[in-house]
Amino acid sequence: MNKPESQYVRLSREYADMENSPIDDISAIPKEGTNLTQWECVIIGPQGTFYENGIFLLDLVLPPEYPHKSPIVKFRTPVYHPNIDLQGNICVSILKDAWAPTLTISKVLLSISSLFMDPNPGDPLRLDVAREYQENIASFEYNARNWTYHYATENQTF
Repeated sequence: MNKPESQYVRLSREYADMENSPIDDISAIPKEGTNLTQWECVIIGPQGTFYENGIFLLDLVLPPEYPHKSPIVKFRTPVYHPNIDLQGNICVSILKDAWAPTLTISKVLLSISSLFMDPNPGDPLRLDVAREYQENIASFEYNARNWTYHYATENQTF
């Protein structure tokens, strides 16, 4: 089996696993015509967080080297968060130095979802937001909830 075929087999299995064992408040669907290499993902903001009930859209692209190279994941929905920049880039270890070929798309999305519950101001993409999170949590909460209310709504499209 050549590399594209083995990647397709793995991605088909990952997709079937996600369909058969869905994760609460997380979904991922391959874009049509992309041979399972581009996905549209949704994460619902976890209850009890500043992002609760927000609908966050993400694009996930798998490089030809997947699973030996991590996916590229970006938020489409603007998010007020120290580990997510204004272009939707995400700073989370699973997409960088902690990547391993045994990880899956569902584990990546779970890790990203966990950022909503536990921001990491020690490794920020937005220094100003990280500083606010550390020094004025009330202001950070207001801004995070406000962005969620204004941007993470039902009327977004891919």
